[in-house]
Amino acid sequence: MKNYIKIVLFFGLVLLNARLLCAQDEPTSAQTNPDSISVAYRYITQSKIGLHIIKKGQLFGTVNDTGLVVTPFNYESIAFFADVDSTCDHWEGVLKIKRGKKYALSYPDGKPFTDMNNDDIQFLKGSCGTNTPAAYIVAVRQNGKWGLVDAKGGLFIKAAYDDAKLLLTPDTLPTSPEILLVNKLGKFGMMNLRTQEVLPSQYESIVFHQYIKEKNSQYALLKLRMSAKVGIYNLKDKSQISNLYEEVGLFSDGLAPASKNRKFGYIDLKGTEKIKHQFENASSFRNGLAVVTQGNKGFIINSSGKPNGQKYESAVWLCAETNNSSFYKSLVLIKLEGKYGIHTAEGKEICAAKYESIQFNEKDNSCTGFIGKAEDSIVLRMPSK
Repeated sequence: MKNYIKIVLFFGLVLLNARLLCAQDEPTSAQTNPDSISVAYRYITQSKIGLHIIKKGQLFGTVNDTGLVVTPFNYESIAFFADVDSTCDHWEGVLKIKRGKKYALSYPDGKPFTDMNNDDIQFLKGSCGTNTPAAYIVAVRQNGKWGLVDAKGGLFIKAAYDDAKLLLTPDTLPTSPEILLVNKLGKFGMMNLRTQEVLPSQYESIVFHQYIKEKNSQYALLKLRMSAKVGIYNLKDKSQISNLYEEVGLFSDGLAPASKNRKFGYIDLKGTEKIKHQFENASSFRNGLAVVTQGNKGFIINSSGKPNGQKYESAVWLCAETNNSSFYKSLVLIKLEGKYGIHTAEGKEICAAKYESIQFNEKDNSCTGFIGKAEDSIVLRMPSK
């Protein structure tokens, strides 16, 4: 009997030890509750602590790495407001929270960032692409209209617009200075976020046009469209070229092609006509030369508007201005006697006009000529002096 009792006690101790060992591996805090699920986690550098978003039943809250509840479980949803971005920390750990049908933002420590009175809150694309505090703003929707609050949660622009967003360059970065675009009843206006100067909502569109480099700095030009006519707004001196043109091209060497009454000429940055409107088509200048079409002839002109070399049946730049090679950007695809060839802008022959068509590949700067179905790889070499 004594031996039986010893055996029972021995196996009881083994089972107890096994339970204790297993308990060391069990999750702690909210994770021990089968109704609690961790849905997201981030380490918040500024506060030097991790933050878990936890769903408990049908409600959400947040818990830090020590197991302390930071945001109580009172919300229908909680999410990190902005994506992780190592170059942008001004939204780090900020939370978008929902109670009922209303949204607010809160800091990672649970303190309110905005009032809980918004129908929606949206991150402004591009706001992590600037270090200017004036651009640290978020879009809020109230009663079907959009407004903005600043990084401290204060009202920046009253919710009165159909849309509000940062004006971005083609590489999705904010312009310098940063510009806010607003849309009201289908018309666009804008605000300079640094100076808070405003253009009223009267334009059909406002888009980034280009940067102008000036010594060690640059400034942006915007293209404004109103009543189907284009004008240019200069963010440096706030000057404006009137909306007189069907289209305005890129400025280079201080001039841009501009179409008026379906004829192209060239204007300067003040809107002054420098080359009269006489061409059916016109390119931007490259190293003081531009390609134009007039009277079914293509040719090159200098910055005074005078022809530079012979005239062709057609002429266009071979590649885009964005090409990294100054040599390839100086080449012109020309047509003579119904055949295509390649010349420099100065008129020197690179490839004889013998092809039915020529294709240029921007990826590797290769050129292919076609005669019927036959392909011919064209070697483009800089002409000897």
